[in-house]
Amino acid sequence: MSKYLTVLLLFCLGKWWHQTATPEALRFLLYPTDAAVSAATGGSGVWRAGAGYYHAGPDILIDASCAGFNFLMIAFLMLAYVLIDRFDRWWAVPLALAIAWPVAVFANASRILTILLTGEGPGFISTGAWHQGQGVLVYFSVLVGVYFGVNYLANIKYDRLREERTLKGPILPVHADSASLHRREPAEPDALRSSTQ
Repeated sequence: MSKYLTVLLLFCLGKWWHQTATPEALRFLLYPTDAAVSAATGGSGVWRAGAGYYHAGPDILIDASCAGFNFLMIAFLMLAYVLIDRFDRWWAVPLALAIAWPVAVFANASRILTILLTGEGPGFISTGAWHQGQGVLVYFSVLVGVYFGVNYLANIKYDRLREERTLKGPILPVHADSASLHRREPAEPDALRSSTQ
């Protein structure tokens, strides 16, 4: 239980910190996101202090709202739950955060590239609603894919650890019960028992 509470506390602290985070503080997410977008589009973003990375070609600004920090926290919660549920070890908490970072960068870059590819969208939907809908679709798809992927790998690792621990222990018959584990003296033959009486 304490591990889950620690994860929840880290989530709340992260959300609290994010309320006043500047683009410079979020550069650990903005920089790799901009690098991924630049590699995919063939362009390059220019850093603007207090704003973010500006791409002149598509005329977009990857600012603090595009950093994907909220998705990072959600991915961290999900991954921490999966890893703690399988292994119940403290190392699952930092491991979940370490995995959540590249996942957040990938999801955020995918969302931006999807918006660039699809453009403004149909006329009966506002640009803001169109972009938000695309973000929800991309983020949800990445979360579902990562959940099943990590859950599958965690189950494989868990099964291997359980097999190793089983092999290191005593090898007993499957049908052996607790009574059969105690050593018993061999019974005396009936002929020998009658001769001693």
